Amino acid sequence: MKLNRLFDIYLNDEEVKKLSPWFRAWYGYSFEDVFNIERLQQDWKSLKKSVNEIAEIDFRKPLMLLWNRRKEIIKCIRPKALIFCQTSRLTIYHAYKLPSDNPFVILSRPYGVPYIPASSVKGVMRFYFCMLGKMMGRLESCTSENEENDFQMLMNFIFGKGGENNATRGNVIFWDAVPYMEQKDYRLLDVDIINNHFMPYYRERKPPLDVYSPNPVYFITVRKGTRWHFAFEVLSYPDGLEKLMAEIRDFLKGDVCVSESVGKRYSLDALLRDVMKWGLKTFGIGAKTRVGYGRMEYEKFSCCR
Repeated sequence: MKLNRLFDIYLNDEEVKKLSPWFRAWYGYSFEDVFNIERLQQDWKSLKKSVNEIAEIDFRKPLMLLWNRRKEIIKCIRPKALIFCQTSRLTIYHAYKLPSDNPFVILSRPYGVPYIPASSVKGVMRFYFCMLGKMMGRLESCTSENEENDFQMLMNFIFGKGGENNATRGNVIFWDAVPYMEQKDYRLLDVDIINNHFMPYYRERKPPLDVYSPNPVYFITVRKGTRWHFAFEVLSYPDGLEKLMAEIRDFLKGDVCVSESVGKRYSLDALLRDVMKWGLKTFGIGAKTRVGYGRMEYEKFSCCR
């Protein structure tokens, strides 16, 4: 019944038809043109907005449409959800470019709002667990899925593992992360700059001297202070790994406010929440995290919102 309800929500053609005029109004070209790069390159002069104008786009209407549908899905499936607030700028899919070749952020195709794909959320969560395993001395390598220890067993249970003959499916489904419906500022995008000082060196192999004029490259990021909605579903719970999960909780206590245990049991739900809080605060998500991008602070937990 849940699956049928989910399909009814996603495959509502009338709702999708309503979105295309909105997209044309926001960006100056239609939903169907978004991935038609040749068309955009030819018509870019007439379609182009300056990066500063893009940063002034108000996303209140598309967020309202997105959340009208997302709330219906949440009511049906009731995932575990967390709200985070960016403490720095975010750039996700940095190779995703405007037709002018300026780096952009990835946008949800139906709604035109920035989002973080579920595959990226799952990948970065696996990275957080790998870093935890190494820091705790329980994991030697992030690539050895067949390593025989309880920490690797926990990771395989959560994320699954590859291989031609012994591939398994993970027991946690991660959702796309989307901007939360309640924002302080609905202008979600911001302008940043990469200031290249040595273009003749890169293009013409001339000496990298300080006599050249800088060549600023503007690119779009998600604005600091944007609030994000992360969600996941746990399909089943592991047996015999409670002691390890309690050890991970104790290890994280100094860095984040860990979740309260239900009775004496520290559940997989709580573990995933705590690792996500720790990872987004410590390592961030997206591109350019080494220079401080993509950091987020945990705000609140909701089981079904």
